[in-house]
Amino acid sequence: AVHSTTSYLRYLVYSNMSDKEGTNAEDIHDATPPLHSIALIGCLTAILIPFLPSFESLDEVATTQTFTRVLFPTVISVKTMGWIRIMFGAILCTTLFLAFLLAEQNIQTNYKPGSKLKSVEISFRGYLHESSSFSDAILTQAPFTQWSVHLFAWSNLLSGIVSLLVAYGYDQTLQELSPWILRVAILLFEIGGP
Repeated sequence: AVHSTTSYLRYLVYSNMSDKEGTNAEDIHDATPPLHSIALIGCLTAILIPFLPSFESLDEVATTQTFTRVLFPTVISVKTMGWIRIMFGAILCTTLFLAFLLAEQNIQTNYKPGSKLKSVEISFRGYLHESSSFSDAILTQAPFTQWSVHLFAWSNLLSGIVSLLVAYGYDQTLQELSPWILRVAILLFEIGGP
């Protein structure tokens, strides 16, 4: 499964590269990670899984008070804070969606002199671009910055929803019926925040 996944990703990436320096998909060799790297990641994962937070410790932090604490209560209410968070998250989600649809960007990779890596141009094309496919559009979401913005956008949306539910008096219902909203909101913030 690893080989087929890496082959498909390699196909997606290198099908978007220009032939400026004679690089094409046939010149690229197998990109499967070395076995020692796979073994290291597997061992580290097995060792670190017990240190992940339990649901009980996560629920101690993921409370409605965490999402509704207002620094200056005389200036801004919980309801206003909720709407600001939702608007900020909506703006970010809209920007990401437009990048998925309309992106048109060429990135030139540069490496140090003497490197065996070839400097090529990677083209990002949105779904609505005339020479683009869905797999090309998915690549617009591949850079690390896009992942960080996704985490931040969804964190703001969920935090805004929690703030509004508390402001409108549904805080007990929120904790009883769907503690996963609070859990996911705090996890997204903790992963994307720093």
